[in-house]
Amino acid sequence: MSSFKQLSINRRSCRDFKTTEIAPEHIETLFQSAFFAPSSKGRQGWDIIAVDNKADIEKLAEAKEHYISFIANAPLVVVLCGDKSVNDCWIEDASIVGVSMQYQAEELSLGSCWIQIRDRYLSDNTSCEEIVRGILDIPANQQVLALIAFGYPNKPNTPHNADKIKWEKVHIGKW
Repeated sequence: MSSFKQLSINRRSCRDFKTTEIAPEHIETLFQSAFFAPSSKGRQGWDIIAVDNKADIEKLAEAKEHYISFIANAPLVVVLCGDKSVNDCWIEDASIVGVSMQYQAEELSLGSCWIQIRDRYLSDNTSCEEIVRGILDIPANQQVLALIAFGYPNKPNTPHNADKIKWEKVHIGKW
């Protein structure tokens, strides 16, 4: 098992996946990490959709005009959703679930990349969320936050460089 610090250093967005299917036990471990993620008041006001159907993934790859086409080659795309009526912190809860899954993926030697959907629009003002909702028959009470593409990386990513940490972003006590 890797240390969290090492996972943090090594985890980078992956946009180039092998076509190899993800081992079922790895997928189960990813889902377990979602359930173990913290949530506001323990309500778990989120839902995830695991998409492994190639045709649906290819449709999702067209849900935005930029920074998404690479998911067409991912063997698994997870859609992060939330229900405002369950918890007003659904965005935070679903985000924590997504990040937990991404760190778990790193530990499993899987690559991942977050694709923002909420508040994103095509050039004709079509909502990217509505496109995703239509592809996957997502009920109206569910909001779509993001997609996360998962797969085995075609090549290893370069780890983060500790020498490039911007310590000026940290404020102690006051701004």
